[in-house]
Amino acid sequence: MLNTSDVLTPMDMEVIESSFNQEVLSPGRLYFLNTQKLGRDKLLTTLGDKKWWTIWQTLDNTIERMGARFVVIIDEAHRGMRTKGDEKNAETIIQRFLKGTDEMRASPLVLGISATPKRFNDLVAGSRTVHPVHVEPAEVRESGLLKERIVLHHSADDQQIDITLLRAATRHWKDYTERWATYCAEQGERPVVPLFIVQVENAPKGKPGTRTDLNQAIQAINEELSAALPNQAFRHSFDEASHLDLDGRVIQYLAPSRIAADREVRVVFFKTALSTGWDCPRAETMMSYRRAKDATYIAQLIGRMVRTPLARRINQDESLNGVSLFLPHYDAQGVQSVVERLTDSDHEYVPPVEVEQSGEAVTLHRADDKAAIFEALSKLPSYTVPTHRKAKQVRRLMSLARALGVDGIDQYAVSSAKSEICAFLQSKLEEKRQDQTFQDKVREKSLVTFGTLVFDLIEQRFVNTTVQEVEASSENINDLFVEAGRKIAEGLHHEFWQRAVEGIDDVEQIAHAKIEVAVLLFAPEVIEGVENLARDRVGQWLSEYWEQIDGLPESRRSVYHEITGSSDQPALITIRYPERVVWKCSAEASGWGRHVYVDEGWTFSDHFNNLEEAVLKAEIPGCLGWLRNPARKSWSFTLPYQRRNGEHQPVYPDFLFFRQDDDRIVVDILDPHGTHLADSVAKAKGLALYAQEHGHRFGRIEILDRIDGRLLRLDLKDHNIRDQINTLANNEGLIALYRASGR
Repeated sequence: MLNTSDVLTPMDMEVIESSFNQEVLSPGRLYFLNTQKLGRDKLLTTLGDKKWWTIWQTLDNTIERMGARFVVIIDEAHRGMRTKGDEKNAETIIQRFLKGTDEMRASPLVLGISATPKRFNDLVAGSRTVHPVHVEPAEVRESGLLKERIVLHHSADDQQIDITLLRAATRHWKDYTERWATYCAEQGERPVVPLFIVQVENAPKGKPGTRTDLNQAIQAINEELSAALPNQAFRHSFDEASHLDLDGRVIQYLAPSRIAADREVRVVFFKTALSTGWDCPRAETMMSYRRAKDATYIAQLIGRMVRTPLARRINQDESLNGVSLFLPHYDAQGVQSVVERLTDSDHEYVPPVEVEQSGEAVTLHRADDKAAIFEALSKLPSYTVPTHRKAKQVRRLMSLARALGVDGIDQYAVSSAKSEICAFLQSKLEEKRQDQTFQDKVREKSLVTFGTLVFDLIEQRFVNTTVQEVEASSENINDLFVEAGRKIAEGLHHEFWQRAVEGIDDVEQIAHAKIEVAVLLFAPEVIEGVENLARDRVGQWLSEYWEQIDGLPESRRSVYHEITGSSDQPALITIRYPERVVWKCSAEASGWGRHVYVDEGWTFSDHFNNLEEAVLKAEIPGCLGWLRNPARKSWSFTLPYQRRNGEHQPVYPDFLFFRQDDDRIVVDILDPHGTHLADSVAKAKGLALYAQEHGHRFGRIEILDRIDGRLLRLDLKDHNIRDQINTLANNEGLIALYRASGR
């Protein structure tokens, strides 16, 4: 909070301890309070020696005096929201803030924050005015803060396989460790040392420890490693909080809150749920001895492991963006219960994530003989399509300028951006000064008008009304100036004003210039002009410095990716294709050759519909290689299309095929897309526009469908076909075009 606020200081923050004793909370302060301190038998909630107010009385007094200026922020707002049908009365401590009690009236303004807000929303629905701010889980994962998938490994038969699966989990964890070491060394990142979590069973009732044979587990883990781990690499976090003596092998206790920072620990044994607020981003692999009845405990533990170690996604090796969970005592039905808990929106464990069973998730690598194809892929023009994370273009420009300076690409970028914007504003100000309407607004803001009404107590009537004008105070001018600054952002209103009054000593002229700047920035056309200028400059710099940016480590490239992705319009980019990708294969998947990404058997497997299969069978025999273009991945080949409401959406053409033509590789875009689908015309128009702008970079750009039993193609590099597509109003028109011009 201190890092992101220009208002708060450490003196403005206070943790409410059990000795807290005030009649009312102080205004302008931020208080922290844990609900565990609010039980009926706690000091905060009882009166005692020299304690004159309970916390409930303090809160009630504060609400009475401050009203909606008293804001309650509830983190993890889904907790304590269950009810037994009593809609009016608070059933938990946290519900008191929402419903009120005899001791404290309900808080007028509550901000609830939760990754799983359904319970909170259900509780307040109908009883309070709600202003929801919804963040899609997919958007959070896209930001790189959460891992993308949880892969479940479980028993496929009724054999006893706990040690077998523990050994498999160890090999998996070892592989993760080696991949992370390679990645961090190549990228110059701080080392990520993956943690192996082993969840064991409870001891018989009333006894400490666990019924799981820890010696056997440790021996199995060590035998799968090239060198046995020392004793201090194994720790436990059981409730007993004491060291374990395993026939001379001592396993020390490690508090959950200390695990993430402990660089010696490699394997941690847990039992059930963990302490509140604990997260361990470097926990990559988990093995659970738990039985099917313990699905909730497993979900709770896996929920602690979904934060990414570097707070961003890894593009070079997609397998590093997941968590693996091994469940030897779970059959298919038991695994489904875990899946339901992890994917259900009404739970407390983790935002809904992609959960895959081990047979579905396959790691693919670049085919060794496709290096030339990947070089061609790296040069293809792709797009980022605007999302709900749009930013002001001025913010994008200044963020890009700072990044270019930090990375030594353009050390003058910040000053250049500021100068360009200020020069634009100066030209607009000079234009506006010739406009009488602008001058009138400046004068209006320079003066404050107020009326005087006199009431004659003898005659018992109003006898005089006057209107007076006085110069606006410097404080009010500053308020206006600050409000105008929000229109442009990045403190550029200050920058421009300071340049405008450089060399001026007259106080009145300086104040007048501040009002002029404020009025100028309230003009929508001026802000629109600044935004257009910033957008254009961002595009120019990203194009000009693309090679230098592409040569940066992935951690720095992700900064530029974020800047590009926050555009308010589709932005042109090139794609860096990963060395390894994770592919989801269904049970119906079949193997295909010549794909650019392959498994260890040099095969690519996926499930295709009849139309897609027809295209593959026609194209693969004559191609050098091909790519099944995935949807919604960081490396997806993407182009924009517009819906009827003007909103841009991404389209991911299904296939890229590669052919050898003398000394160069020719790339074809083929998109089989059924004309029965509602978006077929809009997507065809998007592909046609792309072909118009970039068609010279490709051999063929075609859309395909099966019409009247025949596989037909429309050549979008043909301007006549593009023109006809652009006039289409419905799917019937597209079908007619296939019949008339398809080949």
